Amino acid sequence: MTAWMTLTTKRRQVAIAGRVIEAVTKQAIAGAIIQIEQSPDKFQQRLKLKALQVGDRPIEHLDQSVSAIDGCFYFLDLPAGDYRLTASLPGTGTRYETVTTAPLTVSKNAKGNMETEIVEITLPTTALTGTVMGDGKPVSMARIQIEGSSISTFSNADGTYLLTGLEVWQSTSPKQSPRPSVQVFAKAYPPVAQGVQLKQGELTTLNFELKAQRSETNSSEPSPNSS
Repeated sequence: MTAWMTLTTKRRQVAIAGRVIEAVTKQAIAGAIIQIEQSPDKFQQRLKLKALQVGDRPIEHLDQSVSAIDGCFYFLDLPAGDYRLTASLPGTGTRYETVTTAPLTVSKNAKGNMETEIVEITLPTTALTGTVMGDGKPVSMARIQIEGSSISTFSNADGTYLLTGLEVWQSTSPKQSPRPSVQVFAKAYPPVAQGVQLKQGELTTLNFELKAQRSETNSSEPSPNSS
């Protein structure tokens, strides 16, 4: 008599799903690491058991996810309970700040199906914004550049500009300025520059007022109408 083995497929369920976006532009961020920092005891026991099973072999990170190109991520089959997530963007220095979510509650309904917890994570970025005015009017297409770098942008029709994902300036020698210089180049105006102190994960405002360069007249030369 032949014994038959019946195989059943367990449907995996999404417990937590979300999306990572940049705080200023609201654009999706790919490659962000989303880590479970706080979890119920049952999940902690699962992590310990997994570590014992794999030994020195590479381990599947049950407590970690990576955002896709559209910024989306998810965690599957989590035990019920409260969780906290942290999100960071590795390899970007001081251009972004790590952020921690509010508590997220994973639960199941009366039918035993997972109630997916949806979360949007806003990742703070080090950014610079402001307006460029010339003789009291907005200056469009002015080029705003971080001195000594290729980082630049242009002002829009309202004179507004925005630079995101900036590194916080750190002097490497006493001769260097403690603050980076931001330069503005605009048609019909002489270049100007201002220092600025950036803070990691914060949006800093720096406005510019340009003055048109006027030609000097020789006051000693008589006017055509003088007698």
